[in-house]
Amino acid sequence: MARKRVSETETTAPTPQEQPEASPIENLPALQAPTAAKKDLVNTELVDQAVIFINEKANETLYKGYEEIGNYILENFFQNDIRQASSRNPFKSASYTALCSRADLAVHPATLSIMVRVAAQERFFSSEGIKTEGLTHTHKAELVKLSDGREKAELVERALRESLTTRQVADEVKRIRDTLPRGGPKSALILAAVERSIENPFLLFEHSDRNSFISEKANLQKMRPETRQKIYQKTLSMIVTTKGWMERYEDLKKQLEELEGGKPTQVESSK
Repeated sequence: MARKRVSETETTAPTPQEQPEASPIENLPALQAPTAAKKDLVNTELVDQAVIFINEKANETLYKGYEEIGNYILENFFQNDIRQASSRNPFKSASYTALCSRADLAVHPATLSIMVRVAAQERFFSSEGIKTEGLTHTHKAELVKLSDGREKAELVERALRESLTTRQVADEVKRIRDTLPRGGPKSALILAAVERSIENPFLLFEHSDRNSFISEKANLQKMRPETRQKIYQKTLSMIVTTKGWMERYEDLKKQLEELEGGKPTQVESSK
């Protein structure tokens, strides 16, 4: 009988599934937190302020990191030559190309390009004496999308004067970019070249990109009004100048013809 009782005791021992559950006190904070939150009214103003604060701090950290890396790239790969660093020439720096091709580089080459633009923007602000106190890093992140020039400087001044929000600055950046000639940044570069060469017929008309650009009315229509006016005034000036050139060429032609007995001078082309 004693053996039977021992056997019954062994067969009725509690299995692991039957062990007593842990006290619910151990899980009380995790269980009660959602319930407590549901009872509270949502402080919308607090949430809004938190979003603004967190976004700005995140953008500040990101922007400063981009600026630091951008300055490093400018100094060590391009000898602080921003124009060379911004060039679209794929062979602008063999070492930089090798850097971008490294598989163990933590950022994409396109991101490196943005980092250089961030550093260049800060240098632009400094060199032009543009006051940016009062701009958030979120504002600056939007401004990076614009080329360093008059449009950016004017927008910074307006943003500070009118206390524009980040969204308003973003909208203005988009509006300015949308007014660029068709073709995006490349067309903007061509436009800049047109402005520089408008008083040099050879550079203007014998350069295929520039000649094609000014031949399309849509490109002229998308220029800023003041840019069109400036080009128009220079064009009027060149019309007067080239008329004077034509008269001088005619005089030269007549003198040459007189020396040749009224016949055009024949010049053999060198082979």
